[in-house]
Amino acid sequence: MLKKLKRINREFVLFLSKKPLFYVLFLFAIILVARIVINVYRQQPILANFEDTLSLFCTLFIGYLASVLSKKTGQQFLLCFLFTFIYLVIQSFIEKSIVDYTSFLLLTFFSILLGGISWILARSFTSKRIGER
Repeated sequence: MLKKLKRINREFVLFLSKKPLFYVLFLFAIILVARIVINVYRQQPILANFEDTLSLFCTLFIGYLASVLSKKTGQQFLLCFLFTFIYLVIQSFIEKSIVDYTSFLLLTFFSILLGGISWILARSFTSKRIGER
């Protein structure tokens, strides 16, 4: 029984490492289910505090998207930065939290940080794809 579970786990990990999009979606599903369970336990609406999960999904998806669109390191970082900046600006416009140019400076700073995290993910996705060929 234990050997069978280890074999299934190994096959599942290999499957996720070969398919980065499924890996991102699997992480999103796990985090979403955990968030729903926590909200039910706290007797809050089911999708309360969902914006954190959505932000994490966007960061993961931007990293995947950059790994698909480019294989060069500099271009991947630039794509991650641009996609993250666009995401944060749209989110700020929806929340009406952009006040003046300092808001854009802060968004640029946070875009560099989140773009760096997405870029690290893009590099790992790209290295896994190159390693399998």
